[in-house]
Amino acid sequence: MIREYIPKGTDIATITDEEINRMVWQINTRPRKMFGWKSSLEVFWSEMFHLA
Repeated sequence: MIREYIPKGTDIATITDEEINRMVWQINTRPRKMFGWKSSLEVFWSEMFHLA
């Protein structure tokens, strides 16, 4: 997934923390078929509230 944002061969030292955080947010909020079209973030929080 990260290759969608950072092409192979790119020097990752040139990527800012802000860019990394944006990529992580986009990946974690993307709906997934395996989660019934929920995002991994939605599934995570659902499980956290279920355990509480």
